[in-house]
Amino acid sequence: MKGLLLLLVLAVSFSAQADTASDLYRLSYTQENAGEYLNAMETMDTLRELGEGGYFVEMRLGWLLYLCGRYSESAAYYRRAAERESASVEALLGRTLPLMAQRQWLDVIESCKAVLERDPGNYTALSRMASAQYQLGRYPQSETSYRKLLSLYPSDQDLHSGLGWALLMMGDKEEARKEFEGILRVSPDHLSAAQGLRALD
Repeated sequence: MKGLLLLLVLAVSFSAQADTASDLYRLSYTQENAGEYLNAMETMDTLRELGEGGYFVEMRLGWLLYLCGRYSESAAYYRRAAERESASVEALLGRTLPLMAQRQWLDVIESCKAVLERDPGNYTALSRMASAQYQLGRYPQSETSYRKLLSLYPSDQDLHSGLGWALLMMGDKEEARKEFEGILRVSPDHLSAAQGLRALD
């Protein structure tokens, strides 16, 4: 009888804790939506004190820290999440956000390559890698990455613009012009393409 009573007490306690955790998660989302990122992080810390931890919490803290502009801490949390789930691509992609904000382009490329080992052809990884290669002045590599992406997503005008800029920086003005003009034909208000075309004049 005592054993049954103990089980009932534990079940009620577990149910109450689960309800509390759900309420705290909900509160953290409400705080985030209101721009109260520090409060949202404090709520997540409360969840950890209740025993809620692991991959999801690491990911969420990485995101909230990124929103706060605390990029080094954000990258560290995303790395911890990636270590918890070694097959995860989302943690590696998440980590690229604070790395890009800090202009740590070599680390961005490293993370993107790790994603592509798990998920070849991943749009986000390839596009962020192409951008990082461009930022490093590796224009031929950037061109290759953009062309690979465009073979998969031929109508993506932002990718065409990235390719146009890589070609422009390589001195291939004729091909760059074709890219920019092609973009502006179907997307007349595309700012980056318009800027690229002006850079050619």
